[in-house]
Amino acid sequence: MAAVIPGAGWSHRGARETPFARVEALAARVTLIVEDDRFGEHPHLYIVRGNDQWVLVDTGVGTASYALFLAEAFPEVVLAPKEMLVINTHCHYDHVAGNAGLVSAMGAVIAASDRDRAFTLAALAARDTSLAKEVGCSVQPYDVTRWLSHNEELILDDEEDPYTRRRRRRRRLRVLHTPGHTPDSLCLLLEEEDDDHQPILFVGDTLYPHAAVIVANADSDLGEYRKSLGMLCDLVAALPPTEAGAVRLACGHNSENLPASKLWEMRRLVDDAVSGTLRPHARSPRPGVLLFEREDLSFTVRANDPALRGVGDTT
Repeated sequence: MAAVIPGAGWSHRGARETPFARVEALAARVTLIVEDDRFGEHPHLYIVRGNDQWVLVDTGVGTASYALFLAEAFPEVVLAPKEMLVINTHCHYDHVAGNAGLVSAMGAVIAASDRDRAFTLAALAARDTSLAKEVGCSVQPYDVTRWLSHNEELILDDEEDPYTRRRRRRRRLRVLHTPGHTPDSLCLLLEEEDDDHQPILFVGDTLYPHAAVIVANADSDLGEYRKSLGMLCDLVAALPPTEAGAVRLACGHNSENLPASKLWEMRRLVDDAVSGTLRPHARSPRPGVLLFEREDLSFTVRANDPALRGVGDTT
């Protein structure tokens, strides 16, 4: 769930009045879909199409049937059905409300981080993740049937090399646990063997520009968020130079093509907030919550978060 900036919303609807009217190819087999929803979240949903299975990164707010939209937009889903794996970057309503429809219509498997199963299961049982009931969003029940470990690899294409007869795993997703925004937050790194491949890091709500990343919920943790940013920076820095400089961040809101350098910028922002070098904004989003911002990046955090060590004075 993103902090909504008045006037900063998207409007993508066309003549057909479908809420999934913005559809763009990010790479040969990666598609962005933005849902134009009544809650002002405008979640960025992604499809990664492999030979063996399709991965759907998040499913949105459920404004309309995501399954029906996919069947119309991608006829091959009906003509040559693929295994559908839904991976939720976290359990907030604007990322999971389309899950149930995909399970019933397409037999999709729902996957989530296994870092804190108790948190995820409790959130699903309450069916009120991220204030869903307060905003009037009805999340239909679904079950997580696949739990993803940190650094687990998901093979999308497993082909036989015609010359060597060896199996080639050309396209794969690496699962990365990134708690902070929520205990179950995760990111996905798309890696390919092709020489001209531009790595894509799907970051969910771990990072996005032009609105505050929320680290102020009751289950948020600034210390964990700081560690997650550091891990992602280290991961990108460890990639081969030709790949590290080409990594793009596909965010859960507001941007699908953010340079990886924004990871370092956000880490510095958090570090400066924690050290007291950067003071919180004088305008508090709500009582007990602080806002830190620099240029196009910002985050909110509880004033009593242990990581701040009393950095709550705005004077």
